[in-house]
Amino acid sequence: MGDSYAVGIGAGIPMPKIGPRYYNDLCYRFKKSYGMQTQDLAFNKTPVFNYPACSGNKFDEIVKWQLRDTPGGHLGAYYPSWGRKPRFVTLSMGGNDINIVTLVMKCILNINTRAQSSCDDQLKLSNKKLQGPQFTAGAENVLRSTIKKARNANISNFRIYLLGYAKFFNSETTQCNNVSFQPSWIVKSNGAPSVLLTQNRRRKMNMLALGLNQKLRSIALAFPEVTYVDYDAHFEGHRFCDRREPNANDPETWFFNHNTTQDSDVSGSLQNSYLLNSSKLADILQSAGYIDNDNPENGFGKSITSDAEFIQDLSTAAASHNDTESENLLWQFVRVMHPKIRGHWAIKNVLVEHLARN
Repeated sequence: MGDSYAVGIGAGIPMPKIGPRYYNDLCYRFKKSYGMQTQDLAFNKTPVFNYPACSGNKFDEIVKWQLRDTPGGHLGAYYPSWGRKPRFVTLSMGGNDINIVTLVMKCILNINTRAQSSCDDQLKLSNKKLQGPQFTAGAENVLRSTIKKARNANISNFRIYLLGYAKFFNSETTQCNNVSFQPSWIVKSNGAPSVLLTQNRRRKMNMLALGLNQKLRSIALAFPEVTYVDYDAHFEGHRFCDRREPNANDPETWFFNHNTTQDSDVSGSLQNSYLLNSSKLADILQSAGYIDNDNPENGFGKSITSDAEFIQDLSTAAASHNDTESENLLWQFVRVMHPKIRGHWAIKNVLVEHLARN
C-alpha cells in the first residue's frame, strides 16, 4: 500500500495495466519495486501479492481507494481490491501530504519557480504541514483503518510495516555548490534564479526528510501492530552529490534524475534503457500551462498548487498528444528523486530483516 515509493515508479518495467481499458493506470506500478522484489524471494509458501499502492495518493486517498473490497478507479488510476486475508502490509505514505513533488519542482529542477524565495517558501509550507495536526491525524487514520480492516477479516498476528524515506543528498560535500539539476530545455525568464545545489539547500531538503521519518516513527510507536522500517542509512554513499555531479547515469547513485537513461540491477545488468524526448516533455509541460518557453518573459506559467493536480494536469496534456511516447514521458518525469532498482533492493533487504524478526 501507499504512494509512488511503494509502486516503485521507474524501477524496472511497468506492470501490465489492470482494469478496464479506459483507465490510464496513473498509479505507475513497476516490477522492481521493493514490494515486488520481496514477493520474488523464496518463501516457504509462495505468498499472494496484492498491489493497491498508487502514485500521488495522500492519506485520505489511501483509505478511500486502497482498502476496497471491490476493484475500482478514480481519475485514471485503477485500484484492485485489498485482498482476502493479508498477513502483513507494507506501507509508504506522507510524502504527498507535504507536497514532495512540488518541492522537487521548485527546489531541485527549478520548474515553475518565479523567485529565489519559491523554494524556501515551499520548504516552510511543507514543514508546517508536517508539524500540523492534520498530518498526524491523517497518518493515524490510515493505520487505524487498515488495522480495523484486518480485525474485521479475523486475521491473526496481522502487521503493518510502515516505511520511511531516504535523504536525497550528501550535504557535507562541496562539489555540488555550483551544480544545478535544472533541465536545459527550461528557458529562463529575465531575472529568474539559477537553482544551485548549495550545502544550505541540500541540508534543508535532508532535514525535511529526517523530520518526516521522525514523525512517521513517532506515529507508528502508538500502534502495537505497526513496525517502523528505517532504511535511510542503507543509502549512505548512494545519494546525489556523493560523487561528481551532474552524472544522471551513475550506477552508484540510487535515485533517478530527470535525464537518467539507464538503470541496472545489483549485478550491474542493465534492466531498462530510457529514450528521453526532452522537447516533447517540454511541450507537455507547456500544454499543461506550467512553463511558457515561447514567451519566457512572461515567467514560468501557472503555479503548482498540489502534487495531485500537477500530475493530473500533465496526464491530461500527455493524453492530448495521443501517443504512447507522451504517456511514458510522464512517468519518466515524475520518477525524479525516486529510488532506482538498486535503491528498492536495499529497501527490500531492510524490510526482509524486519519480516524475519517477526
